Amino acid sequence: MKSKAYRAIDVNGIKPEEIELLLRERKETTVHVGFDIGKGSILSAVRWGMNDFERPWRAKNPLDVNRLAELVREIGRGQHMVAAMEPTGTYGEALRQALERVGVTPQRVSPKSASDYAEVFDGVPSQHDGKDAAVVAELAAQGKSWPWPILKTAARKSKLLSS
Repeated sequence: MKSKAYRAIDVNGIKPEEIELLLRERKETTVHVGFDIGKGSILSAVRWGMNDFERPWRAKNPLDVNRLAELVREIGRGQHMVAAMEPTGTYGEALRQALERVGVTPQRVSPKSASDYAEVFDGVPSQHDGKDAAVVAELAAQGKSWPWPILKTAARKSKLLSS
């Protein structure tokens, strides 16, 4: 892959008609989205199939997470959606909540797995945000992600009291 393949598009620049066009062109039954989450921005990569990715989307964290979650929901309309991320402490919590609000259960990918798979992914050991998001989507497509729903406050308190 060329490095330009990882050049990101701002989520606020994506128009609804562009999403409609993407969905008309695609016949996949499962869509995978991987996220690379940082303090100031989130990059996401939509994976349609083997070696078939959209250019990464960039969202400001946490300002654009609701817009990003809405786009993910739209991309997954009528298909099975798997949205995966690495556990990044508190930086990813806003996105997890936004995904749950739009009906997408976030999934978790091991940071070690993502790091180890980076060179296998495109033959280059370097890592950068667009590639990292694509690696997370690829690992999710291989079944190496697990549901990571947000525990509700009452359930969390009950769990703490029972331990």
